[in-house]
Amino acid sequence: MNQLTDVAQSSLASKPLNGPLKWVGMENMEAPLVGFGPSPTPAQVSAFVSLTKEDQKGIHMSRIYEVVQNLSQRGVTRAHLSKFLNEMTQSQKGSSDASKLILKANPLFERPALKSDKKGFKSYPVRIVAKNISGKESLSVSVIIEYSSTCPCSAALSREAIAEGFRNHFSSRSVSIDEVEKFLLYESTWPAWPHSQRSRACGTFMLNDKQQLPDFLSLIDQMERALATPTQTAVKRIDEKEFAKLNAQNLMFCEDAARRLKAAFQTSEFKDFKFWVRHFESLHSHDVYAESRK
Repeated sequence: MNQLTDVAQSSLASKPLNGPLKWVGMENMEAPLVGFGPSPTPAQVSAFVSLTKEDQKGIHMSRIYEVVQNLSQRGVTRAHLSKFLNEMTQSQKGSSDASKLILKANPLFERPALKSDKKGFKSYPVRIVAKNISGKESLSVSVIIEYSSTCPCSAALSREAIAEGFRNHFSSRSVSIDEVEKFLLYESTWPAWPHSQRSRACGTFMLNDKQQLPDFLSLIDQMERALATPTQTAVKRIDEKEFAKLNAQNLMFCEDAARRLKAAFQTSEFKDFKFWVRHFESLHSHDVYAESRK
């Protein structure tokens, strides 16, 4: 039987188009993966290798696809990622000296309410990037969380307006505690209110050479504790009241949020980390941004 033509291994006919390529492969292959959360999680896998032979037409995509399918049958661990990176390079029979895997998923975690017995599920975008370039491996993980941010400037101006209203209402006489309490409970009493907005923080963590993949829920919890106002799932009025109190106790510019996250991880064992913080302004039509790193 005749051997089928291997077009990928053939040489390029047009000499001016010769040249190595940094990354060649496939993006966003669907696969269920174990390791992001408590159960298998639908994920997208992107897999690439270098093409170092200048006159070779292309790589063997099918061999890389097989490696990705094997990944879905194993738990996502540092050892497995290292193994599959090596297999991707070796599958190209000397045509590659580097490989890269990008795993993206949105695992669901059950989150309790702040005060009541309510619970709900919340998804968190998670990404793993693993590389092996000429035998040198690197591994990083990224997590995105959402939280509420109340503007300190808006809060200060609101307090000023409320104080002015109080003084104008009671300026001509002394008042009792009961009168003040009744006054404060009227909606019309509050002439101004600080603005809050949904906000987003992305943390990327570079693992040291001996560090295993972190527990993603623990990483999420640490980021949310640092910011103190994560968005909620199911709530009752007692939870909403507690959330309002937390916002008042944790007034934040985006700069504050970036510094809080940096402080929370400054003594961690990660080789490096970087945080991107975005507040989706309710006052402005643009977003505000801050960045910090180890």
